[in-house]
Amino acid sequence: MWDEVHTVATPVIPGTRPVKADCPETLNPTLQRRYRSIVGSIGYLVQMTRCDLAFPYGQLSLFLHNPGPVHKVATECALAYVRVTHDQGLSYCDPGAENPIVLTGWVESDFAADSDTRRSVTGYVMALNGAPISWRSCRQEGVTLSSSETEYVAASAVAQENAYLRAVLSGFVRSPLGPTCV
Repeated sequence: MWDEVHTVATPVIPGTRPVKADCPETLNPTLQRRYRSIVGSIGYLVQMTRCDLAFPYGQLSLFLHNPGPVHKVATECALAYVRVTHDQGLSYCDPGAENPIVLTGWVESDFAADSDTRRSVTGYVMALNGAPISWRSCRQEGVTLSSSETEYVAASAVAQENAYLRAVLSGFVRSPLGPTCV
């Protein structure tokens, strides 16, 4: 399987997004089976260690019911990216007793990114001492009316995750000191 794909620098084709219009009128069971297998494998990676694949996984998952040739190309691009980055992973280390535990986060949103539903996309990564421990990329629940509202919804999502992580980490001997930088 690895010999069938070319190497790429990103997990998605820049400037493109799969849409419903790319779905064929009739289902191709062979394509659907392969597509579901690849997307499921990418989903496993996202759940375990690959936060960089969360966005493409979310986009590809929308078309599991009836993928078309355009969707197949997008999955092959994600596979090619995995091929190039297969040796990358997460690294966790103890900062030492004298150094503080630092919780940081990054959040981004894309206003009306889904052209089929006009819903925005939120993505965030929370890291403990520089190593990701929690991540998510998903469509927002409702349609937002402005980019400001989209950013507010995204900030709310990462704030909820931050509160949860701080509660979990408070049960350890050394919990994060000070505020979380997002």
